[in-house]
Amino acid sequence: MNKLMILLIFIGTLNCSSNNDSDSLSNTYYISPTGSDSNAGKIDSPFATLKKLNAVLTAGDIAYIRGGTYRDDQKTGWPKWNLNRLNGLLGTEEDSIFIFNYPGERPIFDYTGKDMGVMTLVLLQMTNCQYVHIKGLTFTNAEQPKTSPIIGLNLTNSSHNLIDNFELSHIGGFGYMVSSSINGSEPIIANSEYNTFLNCDAIDCEDPSSPEAYGGANGFNIVHDRDDFGIHANIWGSHTTFKNCRAWNCSDDGWDLFGMESLDIIFENCWSMNNGYHIGSYIHTGDGNGFKLGPSYHNSWNTIHNITMTNCLAVGNYSSGFDQNTVGNTSVMWLYNCMAYANSWQGFYFEYLNGINHIFRNNLSYNQPSNFGMGTTHDHNSWDASPSVTITDADFISLDTSQLRGVRSKEGFLPRITFGILVKGSDLIDAGVDIGLPYNGTAPDIGAFEYGTINSAANKNRNYGRKATQINEGR
Repeated sequence: MNKLMILLIFIGTLNCSSNNDSDSLSNTYYISPTGSDSNAGKIDSPFATLKKLNAVLTAGDIAYIRGGTYRDDQKTGWPKWNLNRLNGLLGTEEDSIFIFNYPGERPIFDYTGKDMGVMTLVLLQMTNCQYVHIKGLTFTNAEQPKTSPIIGLNLTNSSHNLIDNFELSHIGGFGYMVSSSINGSEPIIANSEYNTFLNCDAIDCEDPSSPEAYGGANGFNIVHDRDDFGIHANIWGSHTTFKNCRAWNCSDDGWDLFGMESLDIIFENCWSMNNGYHIGSYIHTGDGNGFKLGPSYHNSWNTIHNITMTNCLAVGNYSSGFDQNTVGNTSVMWLYNCMAYANSWQGFYFEYLNGINHIFRNNLSYNQPSNFGMGTTHDHNSWDASPSVTITDADFISLDTSQLRGVRSKEGFLPRITFGILVKGSDLIDAGVDIGLPYNGTAPDIGAFEYGTINSAANKNRNYGRKATQINEGR
C-alpha cells in the first residue's frame, strides 16, 4: 500500500471519528423515557420529550427516539389540544431533518388511563414543518375525550414530509389527517403538499361517543377543512402519497377523502380491511368503506384526474371496497391491479354518475358485485376480460384474510403473504393489459399480485420515490 493511500485512510478515519454521534456538519440528539429536557440531548444525557426538538433541530440534524414507553403528561405552555407538537422544523431538499426510532428499538407513546378531557386532542401535531422524515413511532390507547374525537397525527401548513413506519392503534377517533385546522388552533396559511405516508398502519380506531356514533373514526383522511366560503372542500393536500399503508378495524372508513379537491393523490400497495364494524365483532358501526374516494364539491372536478391507485386491496369491509361516494360531483380516478374481496356491498362502486371517464384496468373483484356508470372506461378486469375469466377459490394459494393483519418486518415492510397470490394455471395470469407496471409473462395479470413475484408488495417497500408508478394512459 503506498503512502498516499495510507494518508487518505488516516484522514478519513479522523473525519469519521471527529464526532461520535454524527458527521461534522450535523448534530445528533437523543430522547429517552428516562431523560430530561434539561439534559444536553446526548446518548448518555437524553432529552425526555418530542417538543424539546423544536428548540434544537435544524436542517441535516437527526434525533433518535429510544425504545420504551412514553406517557406524556406535559402540556404546560402548549396549545391544550396538542399532546405532542413539532413546529417550525425546516429541513431542505438536500438536508432533511430526521426523527427516527433508535435502531432495533420501538418507542411507544401509550396513553392508557390518561384523562383526555372533553375536547379534540391531537397526539402528534406537525405544523409549519418542511422536509422532515419521521420514522418508527407508535401512538396507542388514546380514549375518546367525551363527544370529541382524538386525532392521531395531523399535518397543517407542512409539506415535503415523510411519515414512515408509524402505527396508530386503539385511537378514539381519527388516525392520520392531512391539512386540517383543529379547533381553529392552526390557521391554514399554506398548503400541505408532497407529503408521503410510507409503511403506516391505522388499527382499531373508533369513536362511540360522537354525536354520530362511530362515524368519525377513519384510518387516513384528507378531509374536514373549510375554504374561505365555508364550503367543506379540502384543496390543500395535493401530491399526497400513501404507499404500503394499512387500515383495519376502523369504525367508519379505512381511507376517507370526503370533500377532497386536491391534485395528484397516489395510492400504492395499500390494504384496507374490516372497516365499519365495532372492534372485535361484526356489529355494524359507521359507513364501512375500504377506500372512500369522494365526493368533490364542485362540478368543475368532473373532468379532472386526481386519484391513481395501483396494487391496493380492499377486503371484508362493511360497505364497498373502493367507492366513488357521490351523488353530485366527483373527480376522475384511475385504478389498476387492485383487488376487492368479500366486501358486504360492492367491490368497486362507481355508478353514481354517468359521463365520468374513470379508468379501471387489471382489477379483480371476487365474492361481491361491482358497478359503474356509463362513460367509465373499464377493460381487462375480472368482470369484463376478453376472453372471459372464471374465478374460484382455487385460483389463489390462500384467501386467509388474517394474513393481511400480520406483523411488519423490523424495517416496516408489509408482511409476506399468500393471500390473493395466483396459482399456476389460473386464467387470471397474463389476462391483463400493459399500463406501465412491471409484469412477468406475455401480459400483466389481473389482480394485485403478479404471478411469479414473491410478495411483490413487500419488495416494493424499498422504492421511496413518489413517481415509481408511471401509468400509460391518454391512449
